[in-house]
Amino acid sequence: METRKITKLIVLALLLVISYNLKAQTEFAPVGAEWYYNYNNFATRGYVKIKSESDTIIDSVFCKKLVKSIHVYDFISDKTSEGVFGSEYIAQLNDSIMIYFDGEFKKLYDFSAEIGDTLIIPELGHYEEFTYGNAVVTGKGFMEFEGKSLRYIDLKQDESAPWQFSCYHNYDNGYNTARICEKIGNISGYLLPEKCFLSDDEEGVK
Repeated sequence: METRKITKLIVLALLLVISYNLKAQTEFAPVGAEWYYNYNNFATRGYVKIKSESDTIIDSVFCKKLVKSIHVYDFISDKTSEGVFGSEYIAQLNDSIMIYFDGEFKKLYDFSAEIGDTLIIPELGHYEEFTYGNAVVTGKGFMEFEGKSLRYIDLKQDESAPWQFSCYHNYDNGYNTARICEKIGNISGYLLPEKCFLSDDEEGVK
């Protein structure tokens, strides 16, 4: 059902709260960092939380383990519930943020990309007809966050692409354009790429 897509959720406000234990000026997802996203699905309200839980090593690569959980209240049953629905492993390699999926590291963000470059948006699920998305870098620069100057890139995405970064806030009028920022990730919407045009097994509702 379409309402089960996190990309189709009615987002009252995008809450992006980052808790930093600053070990390096541009460290992505330090242990303790948290992202919050309002969740609205029919009679259910709540939020999705992503938290950097711990350090680990995969294939000799230093990583962060991100744990995804959902916390909701059901107005019909008058009950609250919460639970973990998955985890991701993130690595920072120079100007790139990598995500571990299907036995290998795939590039999630690339802050060295130049305007006009086309970036691959990795799939994070097994669907034969949907393998990846792509986006064109349409802008880059610096923005201030908590007194720090952070790099960002703007990604213009094909709205029909099977995998893309959600855009609750659009940075390019008339286009599906997400802004990706150092330390934070996608500040236009959900942190991770999402699959489009599927009705089941949507991120955040498992």
